[in-house]
Amino acid sequence: MPVLKLSKRNIDAIKPPVGGKRQETYRDTDLKGYSLRVFASGRKVFMLEYRLGPGQPRKMFKLGDYGALTPDAAKMEYEKKLALIPKGIDPQDKRAKEASMPTLKQWCETYLEEVRQRKKRPEHDERYLGLAAERYGAKKLDKVSRTDVQNHMKQMLRVGKTAVTANRYHASVRACLNEAVRAGHIQFNPAANIHHYPEPTPRARVLSDDEMSRVIDSTNALDDLFTKTALFMLIETGARKSEVLTAQWPDIQFEDGLWRMPDTKSGHPQIIPLSETTLGRLRTLPHLNQWIFPSPKGDGHREDIKRGWLRVRQDAGIPDVRMHDLRRTFGLHIARSAGLHVASKLLRHSSIKVTEQHYAPLGLEELRTALEKHDAEVVQLSSRRGKSA
Repeated sequence: MPVLKLSKRNIDAIKPPVGGKRQETYRDTDLKGYSLRVFASGRKVFMLEYRLGPGQPRKMFKLGDYGALTPDAAKMEYEKKLALIPKGIDPQDKRAKEASMPTLKQWCETYLEEVRQRKKRPEHDERYLGLAAERYGAKKLDKVSRTDVQNHMKQMLRVGKTAVTANRYHASVRACLNEAVRAGHIQFNPAANIHHYPEPTPRARVLSDDEMSRVIDSTNALDDLFTKTALFMLIETGARKSEVLTAQWPDIQFEDGLWRMPDTKSGHPQIIPLSETTLGRLRTLPHLNQWIFPSPKGDGHREDIKRGWLRVRQDAGIPDVRMHDLRRTFGLHIARSAGLHVASKLLRHSSIKVTEQHYAPLGLEELRTALEKHDAEVVQLSSRRGKSA
C-alpha cells in the first residue's frame, strides 16, 4: 500500500488507478490509520482505519469525499472520530455521530474564534450569532433547519427590527454554517438560498452650500476646542469619526503635511494629505498625551463628540443631518471640483464604484444642467437643419 503525505498538492496529483484496478489506497505518512481511497472513476475518499480493542477486527470508516472535505477538514474529522475509540464508542454507531456533532451554540463559539482573528471588527457577527444561539443554539448542527433561520428573521420584523438588520443577521448565520459545511459537520447549508428582504434606498443626504456655511459658523462657536477641531477635521478631510477620534500625535507629519492612519476600516495603514488650514488647527491643540483628542475622563481617547454635534445641528437648523453626512458632502464636493477618481482616493475607498454609489451622487442641479445643455444642442441642430433645407 503506497504511503504519501496527504496534502492538497499531493492529493490533486494522484491519478485514478489503471490496468483494471478498481481502487488504490494511500496511507498518510504522519497519521496512523488515516488514508485516502482513490477509485478508477476519479473519486477520492478520506478513510479512517481502526480497531475497537486488542484482538478486534479492523474496521474502515468513511470520513468524507475529497472536495466536500478539504484536507484540513478531513484531518479534523479524523481526530474527532479517533477520540471516540478510547471511550468505547464505535465511529460507525449512530450514537458516535450524535456525540461528535456540536450544537449550533458550540459551533458559533468555535467559528467566532476564527472570525476575531480574521476580521477587524467582529462585533456584528458576535451580535447576530449570539441572537441565533439564544433562539435555537441548543440544536445539533445537523438539526438546524431553513425554517429556524427564516422564522427568526420574520420574528425580527415583528418586534420592530429593520429589514437591514434581518438581512445582516442572515448573512452572519449563513457564513457561519458555510464554515460548518467546509469542516464536514453538515452536508449542506440550511441558511443558503434564503431571499433577503427589500431594503430602503441608501441614504444620500448631502449638505447644501448654505447648510455647510451654517455648520461652519456653529462649529466655530463651540467652546470646547477639542470638539471644535475634531468636527473641522471631519469637514476638511472627509475622514470617519472613529479615525479622527483615535488619531495620535505621532500619526501627524507636520513637515510633510500628512496623516498616517495605522488603524482603518480596510485593515491596512493609509496616508492622506492635510491642508494648511487643518494643520493650523492641530497646532493650536495642547498635547496632553499621545491622543490628539484625549478623553476628558482620564486615559485613552474620546469615544464620541455627540453633545457638540447636537448643538451644531440645532444652531445650524439641520436636525436631519448625521455626522457621517459630512463625509458624504466632502466626497460630493471633491468629485465636482476634481473628479470622481480624486474623491475616491481621498475617501480611501477600495473601489471607485463605492464612491460613485454612496458618496458622490449627482444632485438635481447637475441633472437639470445636463438636460438643459442637451436640449440646447438639439435646438441648435434643428435650426441648422432648417437653414440647410
